[in-house]
Order: sequence, then C-alpha cells, then structure tokens
Amino acid sequence: QTYSYIKDEEGDQKVRLEFNGSDIEALFSKNKLPLWSKDRPPLVMWIGIDNGQGRRIISAQDSQTSGFRHILEEEAKARGLSLVWPSIDEQDQKTLSITDVWSLDMNTAVNASRRYDAQFVVIGKVSISPSGDWYGQWGVQHEGRAHWFDGEQSSYTANVSSLIDTVATELGQTYAIEVGHDVQETVIVEIDAVESLRDFADITDILDKLLPVNRVSLKEALPHRLVFMVDVQGGEPQLVSSLRMQPRLRQIPNQETTSYQSMLKPVGQQQPINTQDLESTEEKAGESSSIDATVTAMEPSEQESFSMVKYRWVGR
Repeated sequence: QTYSYIKDEEGDQKVRLEFNGSDIEALFSKNKLPLWSKDRPPLVMWIGIDNGQGRRIISAQDSQTSGFRHILEEEAKARGLSLVWPSIDEQDQKTLSITDVWSLDMNTAVNASRRYDAQFVVIGKVSISPSGDWYGQWGVQHEGRAHWFDGEQSSYTANVSSLIDTVATELGQTYAIEVGHDVQETVIVEIDAVESLRDFADITDILDKLLPVNRVSLKEALPHRLVFMVDVQGGEPQLVSSLRMQPRLRQIPNQETTSYQSMLKPVGQQQPINTQDLESTEEKAGESSSIDATVTAMEPSEQESFSMVKYRWVGR
C-alpha cells in the first residue's frame, strides 16, 4: 500500500491511495467477507438523455451524447462495472424507440439486447429540470428480475454517480461470494453439449478461475459430456452462486446428491481419459485424442457421496 499527493485539473491537491489487490483479497478471506470477483458480465445500457434540447438515446457512435457517455463510463469504471452501448442502427431502431426508453419499457429493452448477448440490461432516463437539477430513473434486469431506482441531484455527474453506485451495490450484494470458508467440499459438476477439445479447455479454465474453487479434476469424459470433481470452499452453494455469472454455462434444474463408486487412483498417478469424441474437425488432423488428467484421491473408501450439479455448455 502506498500513497501520493496529486493535483487535479482545477489545481486542488488530493491524496491518491494505491492498494495491493492480493492483500485485500487475503484480508477478505481471513475475515470471511463477501467478495465480488473480477469476472463481471457487462451491462447493456439503454439510457435516454434530455438536457433541455430534446431527447436522445446515448449510443456508441452519437457525438452529441458522447460527453454524457464518457461521464457514465468513468463512474462505472470506479465501481468495477463494464458498460456496452447500443449501436442504435437500423436493427436497434426496429426493436426499440426513444419512446420505449422514456417509458422505461424493460421488456422491449431486454428483447433489443439479445443481439448484444446481454446478461444484465439497464434502461433509464436522465433529464434536467427548469431549476437546473437533474432527475434520473433507472431499472436493471438480471436473472429475469428487474430492480428500479431514482434520484435527483444538482448535476448530471452527481446524478449518474449516485445511480451507478446503487446499481453496483445491488449487483454486488447479489453476486458477491463469501470467501475463507473453513469447510471444503467436493462437488460433482456434469456439463453437457461439449463438442471439442477447445470447449474442454474453456470449461476447465472457467471452473479453475472461480473464486471459491481450490482444485478442478476431470473425472470422466463421455460423448458430448464432461464430469468434473471440484473442490470448493463452502461447498455447492458457493459454486452455484459463482457460476451464475457465467453466461456460457446454463444450469440444468435437476440437482441431486448421488453416491459414486470410487474410481480414483492414488495421488500422483495418471488416469488417461479418451476425449476422441470431443475433437472438432480442425483438430482431428494434428491434436492428440487423449488427455492425461491427474485426479486427486479421496479418503480411502469404497464409496463416496458427493453433491452434484448439472450444466449445459452454450459455447461462444
């Protein structure tokens, strides 16, 4: 952790503090505090603006709203949010109008956001009053639920800063994961619709980078299906909560706790797993059709019971 003194554009002196991210995460883990991971899907923004010169939708290319867009992006960046702006091209205009935005029609905004592969959709309007104050109304939809906020401030920047803070807090409270659990559990994760070795690599990478996950081992590879054993701090609830943020993995609502006959070899031995069925056309020419997956042994036992969750891979 370091600090320094800087001057802003107006010449005022400020203190800049810099923190070590790893140390902060370790502190959260030590105190078992919820932590929102860096893997955050972007928000598709449908925002109408009226600065007294008519209503417009803030878009990716509109020069007349670029200043308002830049302020929103800076405020979102400060809260760790990534924004996606619509093109407002012919396709967008066929599905959504300024009237839809100004009436805060969330259903229309969600439909218009499908082309952007949106997991979070924000619709809102910000306008200046005759007194010079700015009033904003926003809604954010995720997982089929919409939450609404409003606020009035003396400036546009203050208004959107307050609304961005509210959105970030809402999402953080929903998706933050409690870290530092004393209990670690092994969860069976079964994933369907796997078509290639590249899918296998992408899925493994996603699981391995999840905040509460300590270890990922491939247990079995079947045609179009992979079965993993995942060691998770806090067990199944923490794993499922983490995977809610992964748009390429969709949970199949058929969770169950099942007993599995232990097929694990001692620690350090290799268990060859044939992945020939996962080869894509372009990989068949040169890549090996087998992967040596090191699988960690469980406590000596003829049979183990694990919680199991199922997902479908939707790819790129």
